[in-house]
Amino acid sequence: LCGESFGACIALQIALQFFVAEAPLRSSPKLGTIHRLILINPATAFRNLPLLVLGSFLPEFVPSFFYRFSTLGFAGLLLAAEHVAVGDRQSLLAAMQKLSPQTVAWRLQLLRDLDVARLPLEQLDIPVLLMAGERDRLLPSVEEIQRLAQRLPQVQTRFLPKSGHACLLEQAVNLGEILRSSPGFF
Repeated sequence: LCGESFGACIALQIALQFFVAEAPLRSSPKLGTIHRLILINPATAFRNLPLLVLGSFLPEFVPSFFYRFSTLGFAGLLLAAEHVAVGDRQSLLAAMQKLSPQTVAWRLQLLRDLDVARLPLEQLDIPVLLMAGERDRLLPSVEEIQRLAQRLPQVQTRFLPKSGHACLLEQAVNLGEILRSSPGFF
């Protein structure tokens, strides 16, 4: 199971549903199982960043014309643009502009509500690969994966020195190669 940013928060919670003793999905053989977990620039630190939490209330109140314009600035925080093909940058911006302010507000509310400190990460006894872009301008991803790594029993970390937040869009980042070089992930 693999997730990046917001998706990493979802992937982490799904994995915990399979591996925590009292979790509802643990006894459901029809769902299969999760053998490995990959979290890339996880947004799990969101609620600890007061400026982001405060800003997360804005999409509900910003006029739609300004909302569309604001995605340009936000895309700049997500990307190390010099490492992302022009077409991929345009695709990301188009995808961001398709999200309604209500959808963005809902996702941000989920991030505000996620309290990783209360999650039983120590019970997640599967191999976990934590990846962080060292040039992430949106979140303190390097510090966050170091913090998460202290609580996960089977963890490996990978730091991507030239990568930003949306590192999987970068031409030099090859997830397959990273997995092949990580024992137990390929």
